[in-house]
Amino acid sequence: MKTKLSILTALLVLAGGVTVQAQTVYSQNIVGYCNVVVPNGFSIMCNPLNATNNSIASLFAAPPDGSTIYRYNTNSGFAAYNYFFGWGSNGTNILNPGEGFFMYNPVATYTNTFVGEVLLGNLTNLVVGGFQMVASKVPQAAQLDTTLNFPVSNGDIVYRFNPTNQQYTAYNYFFGWSPGSPSMNVGEGFFSYKTTQTNWTRSFNPNAP
Repeated sequence: MKTKLSILTALLVLAGGVTVQAQTVYSQNIVGYCNVVVPNGFSIMCNPLNATNNSIASLFAAPPDGSTIYRYNTNSGFAAYNYFFGWGSNGTNILNPGEGFFMYNPVATYTNTFVGEVLLGNLTNLVVGGFQMVASKVPQAAQLDTTLNFPVSNGDIVYRFNPTNQQYTAYNYFFGWSPGSPSMNVGEGFFSYKTTQTNWTRSFNPNAP
Protein backbone atom coordinates (compact mmCIF):
# COMPACT_ATOMS: atom_id res chain seq x y z
CA MET A 1 0.00 0.00 0.00
CA LYS A 2 1.40 3.38 -1.01
CA THR A 3 0.53 5.12 2.26
CA LYS A 4 1.99 2.28 4.24
CA LEU A 5 5.21 2.33 2.28
CA SER A 6 5.48 6.06 2.87
CA ILE A 7 5.16 5.77 6.62
CA LEU A 8 7.58 2.86 6.78
CA THR A 9 10.08 4.83 4.77
CA ALA A 10 9.64 7.84 7.03
CA LEU A 11 10.30 5.79 10.14
CA LEU A 12 13.24 3.97 8.50
CA VAL A 13 13.03 0.91 10.75
CA LEU A 14 10.13 -0.34 12.85
CA ALA A 15 10.50 -2.10 16.16
CA GLY A 16 10.70 -5.86 15.86
CA GLY A 17 12.79 -5.80 12.71
CA VAL A 18 9.95 -4.99 10.31
CA THR A 19 11.26 -3.45 7.09
CA VAL A 20 9.75 -2.02 3.93
CA GLN A 21 10.08 -5.46 2.32
CA ALA A 22 8.29 -7.20 5.19
CA GLN A 23 5.04 -5.27 4.94
CA THR A 24 2.85 -7.32 7.28
CA VAL A 25 2.35 -5.46 10.57
CA TYR A 26 0.64 -7.50 13.25
CA SER A 27 0.37 -4.87 15.97
CA GLN A 28 -2.11 -2.02 15.96
CA ASN A 29 0.69 0.21 17.24
CA ILE A 30 3.63 1.36 15.13
CA VAL A 31 6.73 2.11 17.17
CA GLY A 32 10.04 3.18 15.72
CA TYR A 33 12.34 6.12 15.29
CA CYS A 34 12.90 9.12 13.04
CA ASN A 35 16.34 10.55 12.34
CA VAL A 36 15.85 14.29 11.76
CA VAL A 37 18.70 16.51 10.61
CA VAL A 38 19.08 19.66 12.73
CA PRO A 39 20.74 22.32 10.55
CA ASN A 40 23.05 25.06 11.73
CA GLY A 41 21.18 28.20 12.76
CA PHE A 42 17.42 28.43 13.09
CA SER A 43 14.88 25.90 11.85
CA ILE A 44 11.24 25.14 12.61
CA MET A 45 10.91 21.60 13.94
CA CYS A 46 8.33 19.35 15.56
CA ASN A 47 8.24 16.15 17.57
CA PRO A 48 7.17 13.58 14.93
CA LEU A 49 6.44 10.67 17.32
CA ASN A 50 4.54 10.29 20.56
CA ALA A 51 7.20 9.21 23.05
CA THR A 52 6.78 7.77 26.53
CA ASN A 53 8.11 11.13 27.73
CA ASN A 54 7.67 14.12 25.40
CA SER A 55 9.72 16.47 27.57
CA ILE A 56 12.42 18.62 25.97
CA ALA A 57 15.12 16.85 27.97
CA SER A 58 13.95 13.46 26.71
CA LEU A 59 13.45 14.47 23.07
CA PHE A 60 16.78 16.37 22.85
CA ALA A 61 18.95 14.49 25.32
CA ALA A 62 22.36 15.88 24.33
CA PRO A 63 22.23 18.75 21.81
CA PRO A 64 25.23 21.04 21.33
CA ASP A 65 25.83 23.53 24.14
CA GLY A 66 24.17 26.82 23.26
CA SER A 67 21.16 25.16 21.63
CA THR A 68 17.86 26.95 22.24
CA ILE A 69 14.24 25.97 21.69
CA TYR A 70 11.73 28.78 21.15
CA ARG A 71 8.04 28.03 21.71
CA TYR A 72 5.45 30.48 20.45
CA ASN A 73 2.42 31.42 22.51
CA THR A 74 -0.33 33.36 20.75
CA ASN A 75 -0.83 35.53 23.83
CA SER A 76 2.68 36.07 25.18
CA GLY A 77 5.02 35.50 22.22
CA PHE A 78 8.18 33.40 22.41
CA ALA A 79 9.56 31.54 25.42
CA ALA A 80 13.21 30.46 25.18
CA TYR A 81 14.64 27.23 26.64
CA ASN A 82 18.45 27.10 26.65
CA TYR A 83 20.77 24.10 26.78
CA PHE A 84 24.16 24.55 28.43
CA PHE A 85 25.55 21.41 30.04
CA GLY A 86 21.92 20.40 30.48
CA TRP A 87 18.41 21.83 30.14
CA GLY A 88 17.90 22.49 33.85
CA SER A 89 14.29 23.15 34.78
CA ASN A 90 13.55 23.99 31.11
CA GLY A 91 13.83 20.30 30.29
CA THR A 92 10.49 19.45 31.87
CA ASN A 93 8.51 21.40 29.26
CA ILE A 94 6.48 19.17 26.94
CA LEU A 95 6.62 19.18 23.13
CA ASN A 96 3.77 17.01 21.86
CA PRO A 97 3.25 15.96 18.23
CA GLY A 98 1.38 18.67 16.34
CA GLU A 99 3.30 21.59 17.87
CA GLY A 100 5.88 23.54 15.89
CA PHE A 101 8.84 25.27 17.53
CA PHE A 102 12.03 27.04 16.56
CA MET A 103 15.30 25.22 17.18
CA TYR A 104 18.57 27.14 17.23
CA ASN A 105 21.68 25.04 16.64
CA PRO A 106 24.92 27.05 17.15
CA VAL A 107 27.22 24.49 15.52
CA ALA A 108 27.35 22.29 12.43
CA THR A 109 24.49 20.10 11.29
CA TYR A 110 23.75 17.08 13.49
CA THR A 111 21.08 14.38 13.61
CA ASN A 112 18.53 14.05 16.41
CA THR A 113 16.78 10.71 16.85
CA PHE A 114 13.14 10.73 17.95
CA VAL A 115 11.82 7.45 19.36
CA GLY A 116 8.15 6.77 19.94
CA GLU A 117 4.80 5.74 18.55
CA VAL A 118 3.04 6.87 15.40
CA LEU A 119 -0.29 8.46 16.29
CA LEU A 120 -3.14 6.55 14.65
CA GLY A 121 -6.88 6.95 14.26
CA ASN A 122 -8.83 10.19 14.23
CA LEU A 123 -6.36 12.98 15.00
CA THR A 124 -7.30 16.58 15.79
CA ASN A 125 -5.07 19.64 16.13
CA LEU A 126 -6.67 22.98 17.03
CA VAL A 127 -5.45 25.78 14.75
CA VAL A 128 -6.32 29.20 16.13
CA GLY A 129 -7.22 32.31 14.21
CA GLY A 130 -4.13 34.45 13.64
CA PHE A 131 -0.56 33.18 14.02
CA GLN A 132 0.42 29.81 15.44
CA MET A 133 3.30 27.35 15.13
CA VAL A 134 1.90 23.95 14.17
CA ALA A 135 2.93 20.66 12.56
CA SER A 136 1.49 17.43 11.29
CA LYS A 137 0.80 14.84 14.00
CA VAL A 138 1.81 12.12 11.52
CA PRO A 139 5.51 11.61 10.63
CA GLN A 140 5.00 11.77 6.89
CA ALA A 141 6.69 13.89 4.23
CA ALA A 142 3.82 15.03 2.02
CA GLN A 143 1.80 17.87 0.54
CA LEU A 144 0.23 19.91 3.31
CA ASP A 145 -3.39 20.34 2.27
CA THR A 146 -3.99 17.13 0.32
CA THR A 147 -2.21 14.19 1.95
CA LEU A 148 -1.76 15.84 5.36
CA ASN A 149 -5.29 17.33 5.19
CA PHE A 150 -4.40 20.78 6.53
CA PRO A 151 -7.57 22.93 6.33
CA VAL A 152 -7.32 26.08 4.23
CA SER A 153 -9.66 28.90 3.30
CA ASN A 154 -9.26 32.17 1.41
CA GLY A 155 -6.90 34.55 3.20
CA ASP A 156 -4.90 31.84 4.98
CA ILE A 157 -1.08 31.93 4.86
CA VAL A 158 1.50 29.24 5.60
CA TYR A 159 5.04 30.38 6.43
CA ARG A 160 7.70 27.76 5.85
CA PHE A 161 11.18 28.55 7.19
CA ASN A 162 14.24 27.84 5.04
CA PRO A 163 17.25 27.01 7.27
CA THR A 164 19.65 27.47 4.35
CA ASN A 165 18.97 31.18 3.81
CA GLN A 166 17.30 31.72 7.23
CA GLN A 167 14.22 33.24 5.58
CA TYR A 168 10.51 32.48 5.30
CA THR A 169 8.65 31.44 2.19
CA ALA A 170 5.02 32.59 2.39
CA TYR A 171 2.33 30.45 0.75
CA ASN A 172 -0.87 32.44 0.29
CA TYR A 173 -4.21 30.76 -0.29
CA PHE A 174 -6.88 32.53 -2.31
CA PHE A 175 -8.84 30.14 -4.50
CA GLY A 176 -5.57 28.22 -4.72
CA TRP A 177 -1.99 28.43 -3.49
CA SER A 178 0.60 30.99 -4.49
CA PRO A 179 3.47 30.32 -5.26
CA GLY A 180 2.30 26.68 -5.06
CA SER A 181 1.07 24.10 -2.60
CA PRO A 182 3.55 23.67 0.29
CA SER A 183 4.98 20.27 1.23
CA MET A 184 6.38 19.38 4.65
CA ASN A 185 9.21 17.09 5.72
CA VAL A 186 9.16 14.66 8.63
CA GLY A 187 10.02 16.60 11.78
CA GLU A 188 9.23 20.00 10.22
CA GLY A 189 6.86 22.59 11.68
CA PHE A 190 5.60 25.87 10.23
CA PHE A 191 3.86 29.14 11.04
CA SER A 192 0.17 29.26 10.19
CA TYR A 193 -1.91 32.39 9.79
CA LYS A 194 -5.61 31.60 9.61
CA THR A 195 -8.53 33.94 9.24
CA THR A 196 -10.67 31.85 11.62
CA GLN A 197 -10.07 29.16 14.21
CA THR A 198 -10.56 25.61 12.95
CA ASN A 199 -9.66 22.00 13.67
CA TRP A 200 -6.99 20.23 11.66
CA THR A 201 -8.37 16.70 11.49
CA ARG A 202 -7.05 13.57 9.86
CA SER A 203 -7.92 9.92 10.07
CA PHE A 204 -4.71 7.93 9.76
CA ASN A 205 -4.21 4.16 9.74
CA PRO A 206 -1.45 2.79 7.47
CA ASN A 207 -2.42 -0.77 8.52
CA ALA A 208 -5.83 -0.45 6.87
CA PRO A 209 -6.31 -2.52 3.70
